[in-house]
Amino acid sequence: MLRPSFVPPAEIRQLRDYTRLRSDLTEERSRHKQRVEKLLEDALIKLSTVATDIFGLSAREMIEALIAGERDPRALAEMARGRMKVKRGARVEGHAGRFDDHHAELARMLLDRVDALTAKIDMLTVRIEMLIAQIPAAAAPVDDSGDGDGDPTTAPLSAVARLEEVAGIGVRAAQVIIAEVGLDMAQFPTAAHLVSWAKLSPRTIQSGPRSRSGKTGKGNRYLKSVLGEAAAGAAKTDTFLGER
Repeated sequence: MLRPSFVPPAEIRQLRDYTRLRSDLTEERSRHKQRVEKLLEDALIKLSTVATDIFGLSAREMIEALIAGERDPRALAEMARGRMKVKRGARVEGHAGRFDDHHAELARMLLDRVDALTAKIDMLTVRIEMLIAQIPAAAAPVDDSGDGDGDPTTAPLSAVARLEEVAGIGVRAAQVIIAEVGLDMAQFPTAAHLVSWAKLSPRTIQSGPRSRSGKTGKGNRYLKSVLGEAAAGAAKTDTFLGER
């Protein structure tokens, strides 16, 4: 008498293991990057004031130079590239700290950890792409009509490519959605059922004639995280979703 639980097929469950591990390792890498920034701030080096990404090409070269023993703020500031060159005065002030050998040793450990995690994340991404390519339902449907004009814009799209067409959703977000939700939408009678299953709609709490909204619940944190990032990305686009 009860509707059966949603259990995706084996290939989707296997894909889910890889995407979840990639998400966990990405979060761990972000924590190590934050530790590097705090270590620099402890040495009175505010690199984030002149660099949008302290792990960009220029900023990473500056950190490596600090670890190697370079302490001259002007020499470090000259390593800037691209748009960082216009902030030369701020760069010199940002590198005038008290970075010493113990900071260098800790920074080396953290950078090695970040690089190791990046290598594992890249390996997982390649594996995830291979697994999705092996799922027949995720491939682009074959056009057997015979009336195709060869236009790539009208060619059938794969499941990842179709999800990418949604504002705010990129390749990685599409991979996570496929891994968490699956490809068989017959499991959910309506879109509202899917939203409720993902715990993205607030509960309705009724007591007598009074009704109020409750919390959405914990739900699937991997799915909610990637959908939240997609919504934030869509908010920056000139689309209906961005306006919402």
